Amino acid sequence: MGPPATTVRWLPNYIKAFGAVRGLSLLWRTARLDRTNGSQPERLAVPGLGEIWLRPDVRDHAIFQQVWIKREYDLLASAPRHFPGLMETYRATLAGGGRPLVLDAGAHVGMSVLWWRHVFPEARIVAVEPSSENVEVLRRNVARLNNVTVLHAAVAGNPRALRVMHPAACGSAVRVSEKGTGESVPALTIAQILDQVDADHILLAKIDIEGGEADLFAGDLAWLDRTRALAIETHDCLYPGEGTSRSLFAAIAERPFDFLTSGENVLLFRS
Repeated sequence: MGPPATTVRWLPNYIKAFGAVRGLSLLWRTARLDRTNGSQPERLAVPGLGEIWLRPDVRDHAIFQQVWIKREYDLLASAPRHFPGLMETYRATLAGGGRPLVLDAGAHVGMSVLWWRHVFPEARIVAVEPSSENVEVLRRNVARLNNVTVLHAAVAGNPRALRVMHPAACGSAVRVSEKGTGESVPALTIAQILDQVDADHILLAKIDIEGGEADLFAGDLAWLDRTRALAIETHDCLYPGEGTSRSLFAAIAERPFDFLTSGENVLLFRS
């Protein structure tokens, strides 16, 4: 199974997020998943969040920690001068009778979806995930939420059928390709997704698609001109020489975005 995902080094983060007593208790319960090798989702009760479901064998709890303990999508902390403007757009859309849209591409089992619901409680969230195994747990984790649409699909620059690169890929690093040998999934453009949910603007797009950003940002980018902010994980470090982020940087160089970095993510805010 490799090294544990949860170690004592996480304790300061748990305490900062949930306080000393609740943080220590949650750390102990999360670490227990490292000692379990089951493939069935285990229940984890999180203070202020409720019950979530995580699979021990593929270490879903590592993603839980990234999002909810390390708080990698805490835009107020990572972009304190830009986040207020994003919230102004969110509130103005609601005040005008609309519903802001958050697109979560590469939603995994929904930890980031739960975070976006925490930050934008009245937004509509579209969660896109190519792995059927992940989608099963994702649906379970968001079942209690209103205005969340789960799409079992990939996002791409043009519509076609793609396959998961490895048949057993059901964890957090699911990559799709025309050369894949795993399950077949439809690749949808973001324009198609917007049509499906009857939306024309995106408040925030979170994109973590394991190198698929190369294809996505080489396609039709009309949606990008109607997007207020993006949080994108690039993957050049995993695929040297493939240039997975080149089309992304070419696309944003031509558009009025402020560029920030936070951990593994590139943050883009429309000026």
